[in-house]
Amino acid sequence: MPLAGPAINLVAPSADDCATFMEEAKGAASIDGEPVQLERLPATDIDFEDRGRTTTGFACGLWARIEPLSPGKHVLILHGVRGTFAVDARYELTVSQASS
Repeated sequence: MPLAGPAINLVAPSADDCATFMEEAKGAASIDGEPVQLERLPATDIDFEDRGRTTTGFACGLWARIEPLSPGKHVLILHGVRGTFAVDARYELTVSQASS
């Protein structure tokens, strides 16, 4: 199963807010020390739950899409920055053999 994860992302009230955010968004990703190309995802309208209410907004960001990993241990690192906001995440993953 493929993996996807954000190096940096935003949920905003307008598409213009997303466009402004993405102008300065930067990031990087790696799996097991190998760089992963980030995809720049433009503003997409979404509905989500916020304190029990359905809210509409726009989501955007820099996302890593990773093909299915082989069985064993892997390390996924995601880094993103926009202005003074920064995200750093390290995931230690264990993929098991598929059961038959």
